[in-house]
Amino acid sequence: MEYRQDIDSLKGIAIIAVVLFHLGLLESGYLGVDIFFVINGFLLVPSVCKAIDDSAFSFFNFMEKRIVRLLPLIVLASVTSLILGYFLMLPDDYENLAQTVIASNMFSENILSLITTNYWDVQTGYKPLMHLWYVGILFEFYIILPLILMLVSKIAASFKQNKMQSMTNTILLLTIISFVLYLAPFASSSGKFYMLPFRFFELGIGGVIALIYQQKRKYILQNPASHLLVTILLVSIICCSLITHAFGNYQSTTLVIGMNKSVANNMPIPGSMALLLAIVLTSVVIINNNKGNFLLQSKFLSWIGRMSYSIFIWHQVLLAFYRYSINNKLTLPFTLGTVAK
Repeated sequence: MEYRQDIDSLKGIAIIAVVLFHLGLLESGYLGVDIFFVINGFLLVPSVCKAIDDSAFSFFNFMEKRIVRLLPLIVLASVTSLILGYFLMLPDDYENLAQTVIASNMFSENILSLITTNYWDVQTGYKPLMHLWYVGILFEFYIILPLILMLVSKIAASFKQNKMQSMTNTILLLTIISFVLYLAPFASSSGKFYMLPFRFFELGIGGVIALIYQQKRKYILQNPASHLLVTILLVSIICCSLITHAFGNYQSTTLVIGMNKSVANNMPIPGSMALLLAIVLTSVVIINNNKGNFLLQSKFLSWIGRMSYSIFIWHQVLLAFYRYSINNKLTLPFTLGTVAK
């Protein structure tokens, strides 16, 4: 796939939203992670499918590249956290950090978080590596999807079926199953947040639209103004929690679809609706030609996007130790109050 500056800019928007969320300045900024999931699926799936279809795919080489790309920064952040934590943390907190370091370096922080914590607890703001649950889900996707597609390809070849079409249909089916699981009321909200089966549909949607994009090469939106409008709508969804602070409190449902309970999350729309809108709008943006979209042609945003993984790894480490040892009042009301003074 050719280089897409607009996708880098979209990653830039997403990582800014995530950082602002962890700063406590944008409560809907967590939607940036969902944008990353869709983009990852969009970029990864076509290359894997093509390599398997051409009988040129090596699972071990593929995983080696993923590990070389992901692990060094995690190790460096882990070592830094352990050194700082030794001097700054209480013994129990340092022990928890050590557990997180082990899980993060084994790409399983999402599983540890599922067992031990709630992502929305206040205490997570003091944990330097708690955000690496996202990398854990990605790594599971990197392992499971190629293995499934390799099996599907072999079965399709044995029955003399089109391998690429079979793989596309499989991804579509898995995406639908994952979405149904996400809608189901029987699973816990933590499970839906941290586990791949409930997150697969976000990555899968990105993969499916990428395969369609490569085959059809037709854009949904022909008017550049329409591209820009969809991008603005996406940014508006990401920033929707600011409406709450501007106009007052709203009651909205839990962040996970299918749950019967309702909790306050300071969003003007249900969090689950915001998530689905973010996924749909991201899909529309990346499947179109955005060369006339000045927002996604921003050199600054594309530069931030290219650095997004490094920013993602390091920002929470810095914020957590700042909160733990200097000042824990990093929230929008506190920031606005400080500026006002």
